Amino acid sequence: MEQLSAIMDAGSAHRPTLHEQSVMLLEAASFSPEPTAKSGKIFEWRVYHSPTFTDLQPLFERVGIQPMLSAGAWSESTPTYLIPFENPAARERAWAAFGADEEWIKMQRQCMEQHGQIAGAIEISLWKATSYSPVS
Repeated sequence: MEQLSAIMDAGSAHRPTLHEQSVMLLEAASFSPEPTAKSGKIFEWRVYHSPTFTDLQPLFERVGIQPMLSAGAWSESTPTYLIPFENPAARERAWAAFGADEEWIKMQRQCMEQHGQIAGAIEISLWKATSYSPVS
């Protein structure tokens, strides 16, 4: 046990406590629905790392994706959305509709031609409301 502690202590002296930390302030946008018990059972946290990204809200609206929160106003190179979905199947249907949207396909093509990529990275996390959450 002492050997394990010594190894752990020696290793931690050479590693930072946190690999990465980020802080982001989100706000409800004009298009954000009011959070209710029917807002969704799962939530998708989506962060686009792209200096060339444009506003996706018109496309989202057309396919029925309604972010509850957005950080795009403060962070133009990393638009961030918290999106509620009733269930995983509803999420899949919404993103399939988004991917098939003609305007999105055109935007993708233009972005690839001009910049070689749409986003450097896209972070996606799925969250579930806790049993004591007002939206669960």
